[in-house]
Amino acid sequence: MTLRAPEDKVSSKARLNWLLRQIKRTETDDIFIRLSWPGTSEPTQFPLLQLLQDPGVINEGKERLATHSFHIFLSKRTGARFTQQTNFIVDLETYVPDFYDRIGSKLSAWKKPAPKIKPDRPLADDVTPKAISEESGSFEIS
Repeated sequence: MTLRAPEDKVSSKARLNWLLRQIKRTETDDIFIRLSWPGTSEPTQFPLLQLLQDPGVINEGKERLATHSFHIFLSKRTGARFTQQTNFIVDLETYVPDFYDRIGSKLSAWKKPAPKIKPDRPLADDVTPKAISEESGSFEIS
């Protein structure tokens, strides 16, 4: 599953903590998080357990960058079972619902917060949709 990182957080660690708060009760060694970075910077990948213990590890070598998305995935070693079509289907039917139950069902996409009305708006014309949208800048209504 891929989620866009929250844009209202400045540091990558704060963005990661937003994600980890959603899945903090899931501690398994087969869940990984791949972080995408801007520009030509290569993605980085960490086990969930490592990030739960030390979220600051994501900044090593990327101190001046802010991650823009997270890819959360389950990685299982199946060995020779992968080469047998019947076993592959059985494993797939087991792992996908398990991943969704442990991780996918707990994740929610980040949404931009609604613009706030300034307290110094005493007139009705100050709170028209046009006046508020001009102040909010790039806020999108979905």
